[in-house]
Amino acid sequence: MTDLDENLLWDFSIDSYAHESVAQACLSLQDDYGARVNILLWCLWMSSQSLEVSKQQIDELKADSEQLQQKLLQPMRALRRSLKGQGDAYERAKSIELALEKLEQRQFWLLSQSWLSSAKVCSSNCRAVADANLRKYAASLCAEQGTEGGMTATLITTLDSLVAGVPWTKYQQ
Repeated sequence: MTDLDENLLWDFSIDSYAHESVAQACLSLQDDYGARVNILLWCLWMSSQSLEVSKQQIDELKADSEQLQQKLLQPMRALRRSLKGQGDAYERAKSIELALEKLEQRQFWLLSQSWLSSAKVCSSNCRAVADANLRKYAASLCAEQGTEGGMTATLITTLDSLVAGVPWTKYQQ
């Protein structure tokens, strides 16, 4: 098991989200499809480790973080958005929201540690694994929303732009 003070998922997420195309794709998926940015980033991080995720793991992450999402993160996000353009109040709300995102990722990181030894390691490159991992999450979003016909071309294009924006060479093993 990895040192508990370490959270490579958070480090990966900060590095990846700093790329404008990654941030834009994550926010588009959040706003348009109800995706959780931290699950998107977790799927990408697992891909950077050449690890395939399962629908069951995605479902477990969603269930594990549901209370944090419903009671804290979503209300804080709504508050921050309502404060846009209001200077210091907006920045404080943004800082609190980021701390909550980090807390959620800490939960994901700790939960992932138990999966790492039994995870399916893929011989494909990180981008191919990321594509597969993200499509599993997208399929679960479509199923939750009862979207007729599953993934749309717009959703697939957004997923592709998300994968393309990640600095893979930094993380490839």
